[in-house]
Amino acid sequence: MTRKILLTGPAGSGKTYSILREFQRTLRESHDPLSEDVFLVLPSAEHTERVMTLVLQDQLKGFFYRRVTTLSRLIQMLFGVGDEGTATHVTRYLFLKEHLAASPQDYFREVQDTPGFLNLLLGFVTELKESLVPAELFRTRMNALKRLEPDLASKYEALAGLFEYYENELKRRGLRDPQDALAVYRERIKNQKNPRPRKIRKLWIDGFFDFSELQAAYIDELCELSEEVTVTLTLDDRPERAELFETALRTQTLLMQRGFEKQVLPARERDGFPQALSVVERHLFESPAPAKRPGIPSQDLQILEAVGVEGEVEMIARKIEQLRRSQDLRFSDFAVLLRNIGEYETVIRSTFPRYGIPFEIHEREKLSFAPAMRPVAALLRIFSEGWKIQDLMTFFKSGYVRTETDSSDSLEWASALENEALRRKILEGREGWLQDWQSGAFEQERLGKLSLLASVEDRLRSSRSFAEQKGILREAAERTFRIFQTPDTSQEHVRRDAASHRRFISLLDEIENSARGEALEIEALAERFFRLLELDLYSLHDHDRNRVQVYNVSLARQKEYEVVFAAGLLEKKFPVQIKEDPLLSDWERKLFNGLGTEACLKERLPSQSLERYLFYMAVTRARRRLFLSYPKLDLEGKSALASFYVAEVRALFQEALPETRQRLSRPFPELDEAVNLREAEMSLMGGFWDPLKSSGQAAPLLLETAAKLLESPVSREKIRKAFFEVRDELTDPEIRKKEPFRPWRTSSSALEDYAKCSFKYYAGRVLRLEDPEEDRNVKARGNILHYVLEHALRSWTGRPEIFLHPERALQEAYQLLEKALREFPLLCFRRYQYELEISELKDTLAFFLNLEIPRMRDSWLKPAFFELAFGLPGSEFPPLAIAVRGGKSVEIGGKIDRIDLDSGRRRGTVLDYKRTAKFSDKTLEAGTLLQLPIYSLVLERVLKIRSEGAELYSLTEGKRSGFYRESAKDLFPEGFFSRKKTLEEDGYAFVLDRAEAFIERFTQQREAMRFEPRPRDLMTCRRFCAYDSVCRVQKWKLETIEGEIKASDAAAMPRFFDENGKSRMPEKKNEAGEDSGSAL
Repeated sequence: MTRKILLTGPAGSGKTYSILREFQRTLRESHDPLSEDVFLVLPSAEHTERVMTLVLQDQLKGFFYRRVTTLSRLIQMLFGVGDEGTATHVTRYLFLKEHLAASPQDYFREVQDTPGFLNLLLGFVTELKESLVPAELFRTRMNALKRLEPDLASKYEALAGLFEYYENELKRRGLRDPQDALAVYRERIKNQKNPRPRKIRKLWIDGFFDFSELQAAYIDELCELSEEVTVTLTLDDRPERAELFETALRTQTLLMQRGFEKQVLPARERDGFPQALSVVERHLFESPAPAKRPGIPSQDLQILEAVGVEGEVEMIARKIEQLRRSQDLRFSDFAVLLRNIGEYETVIRSTFPRYGIPFEIHEREKLSFAPAMRPVAALLRIFSEGWKIQDLMTFFKSGYVRTETDSSDSLEWASALENEALRRKILEGREGWLQDWQSGAFEQERLGKLSLLASVEDRLRSSRSFAEQKGILREAAERTFRIFQTPDTSQEHVRRDAASHRRFISLLDEIENSARGEALEIEALAERFFRLLELDLYSLHDHDRNRVQVYNVSLARQKEYEVVFAAGLLEKKFPVQIKEDPLLSDWERKLFNGLGTEACLKERLPSQSLERYLFYMAVTRARRRLFLSYPKLDLEGKSALASFYVAEVRALFQEALPETRQRLSRPFPELDEAVNLREAEMSLMGGFWDPLKSSGQAAPLLLETAAKLLESPVSREKIRKAFFEVRDELTDPEIRKKEPFRPWRTSSSALEDYAKCSFKYYAGRVLRLEDPEEDRNVKARGNILHYVLEHALRSWTGRPEIFLHPERALQEAYQLLEKALREFPLLCFRRYQYELEISELKDTLAFFLNLEIPRMRDSWLKPAFFELAFGLPGSEFPPLAIAVRGGKSVEIGGKIDRIDLDSGRRRGTVLDYKRTAKFSDKTLEAGTLLQLPIYSLVLERVLKIRSEGAELYSLTEGKRSGFYRESAKDLFPEGFFSRKKTLEEDGYAFVLDRAEAFIERFTQQREAMRFEPRPRDLMTCRRFCAYDSVCRVQKWKLETIEGEIKASDAAAMPRFFDENGKSRMPEKKNEAGEDSGSAL
């Protein structure tokens, strides 16, 4: 009979130490050192490597790879039934994909093509298999759930049908799921006549806190094969800690139901163990909390509060250096523990090297991010997606691709190939790439390399088996293009490339298993490869153990370090918020489990208690010092809350814990905290900039450090640059000669651009910066529409009869569109894109003209001027002159899109076409809408015609909006002003006077060369400014900037503001003549 022992005890009670000593003693006493009858099972391969290192350090001789193992490796060794006929991940993925394509489920119809949905289904199928739920039982319970929750019957039918299809497809193709190995093994044992011999003398299972149903079943089988089985479990049995150890208590119940005898290791008294850490281990998460706080604060437990993530990592690095020097510690004595390493990895990799700290991050990396795999993926995309230019450039521009025909720099050659292809408009298609282009050495090299690609593709497509295809791909990657040719060194990038090579071969092996030896179409091969590439992970380990260890908390079990940093302690980061399964909620799982005692599905929300357990495991890994750290701002710069777990630790102590806080105003360390030259220089510069102390004298340490650093030429130059005052002013007199710096002769559009944001004006009109992501056709579309409308309306004003035939008018507009497209060509990479652009322009013209032609036919106002130029070279009309203080005047030129006049040509309105923009009272009040007031002034002062209104005309919506005189109502059809409001005579004049005041103000600022990132147009700044990466204005300050601008305007233009700084904009009236109740 098997002896089953459950060894429990709180963290630090010596469970791992106890079984490790027992494991070593058993091996020493073994008569056959090669006999595999003793096993130590650990949670992961990383744990096995560490334990083997400890065993070898104790001078124990032997071979331990198979004896110190993981549960999955031991299961494969003892219960393996062979990989033949096992459905791979790709096979399972294809089964589900085929099922959804052939039999779309109504319940999932809207989401089944969503990225990630198939992964969700795969995870659910895996959970069913891990929970030992057979398809027949699942169908029975889903049918029962249909009766209990009839509204969700279609979902239950879809899930049951999917699982049944998967199981039936496995049987039809003679395959089995990887999780079915235990059932196959049990079936074989059942058919054996003789009882199974006990192969294992002793088995220890250490470091686990939970088991799936399948793992528990395997443990039952292991017990059948073993004379003695010991399982350890970190657990404190006291009732007040039941919530903390909820998961472990469930595991204890599961094991004791299987006959395990419980043995408890009490918390041990460790010599020199800090009292503060002992309080955390014994009292953290007690419920109810102790009546009296048991702890007394000490330096052994500290809290680090940083400004941001980089500041947090810098504080950790600084503490490591300080403690390593002061307490004679090695780098391997330090560990940084995180709930999820994710976003911290990049920051640690860039920060720790600045402090000379070697480290190892125990995080499996995605194979798709490996540099060597990018050209491999590009190679398959070239073949499967039609030789697209972006895939070819990714391949040939890679530094990993090398061929025997290389005669020049590969990047330079690839760039020349790209330029020539774009010139010839060859964007895809094998035939275009392989045709003759030109003569010379470049042509020979081009054809040589592209012919190599073509030959690889031809061989792949003509292969008769996947083994042949695999050989061709390996030959192409390893020898033809030498992607995996690596030097014989141990540098990290070389080890990463070697690991990528091994995983590349493994992916091909897995595809071969799923293809069952048959050749695949290149498109199918590429799809399977990319699927596996996205999912595959690999690990890199350094043989130098003297490194700071960076772990995910779950991997830190069984390990202890002298100093531990529990980092990233932010709300929603640690603890992670657990969510219900989107396919089967916890309520549905309760119903499912209530239908029988066997084959249960675990609920998700109760596993939230596991977060407390993981935090407990993290803080109990420290032997001498523990630091809890968190940033006040996350990686996106948003304010963050510290995890309430930090508050739980604080609550254990009678007084405040020692705390180090980083100030936002001081992002550098104090001088006495600096641990390297860089920090000393930063502290020195910051110290000199700080206000002097009340004594009026600088600190002696500051002066002494300054004298020492000034001896170094490099440090002296850095300090000189730091104290050189850089002023954001344009001082070169030559720059005033440039056109954008001539404020007294300007245009209406330049004034409006400056009004919206002076820095944007400077970046666009002076520096001429361009956003590479900006749509290049925006300006062309506007020019095309303006061209068509100008020439069409100019032609139709002399032929008013055409307004009676809108269809003919529209055809003429389309003919003008063809001319406009030749005048202002659109840039498109694909034919369909060009056709879409033309279709959109036609739709805009049709929509606009269908509204505008009837209006022009019936209106008192008729179009009279089109694209009227004033103040421009060769124009008929002079510039608009605005007088300013000092006897000067501003001369403004520009073009008015359209002017409509009455029959007597004495009254009129100005129109400015916009594709989408609308008039806003707020922009007029802020001074950022200047073109309409300027055009009104041109109409009155230059053309001597009374301006009755100024409008923005949205071409895509057919809506007109602006500001109008009260006297204009007789010129517009009845109902036009139902939603538009008008101004009395003095109010209209006030708007124009206010615009002139803004023009004067902006002109003076332009003359003073003020180009500050202080936008008035907040909507554009927030949403789609092309220059936000250059100005880097802090968006959270925009409201403050807006208030400062309004206050400055009120001080500079008091006539237009009241004593409280509020605008005196006049009230508008609705069509009934009543006050609107709101200022313009």
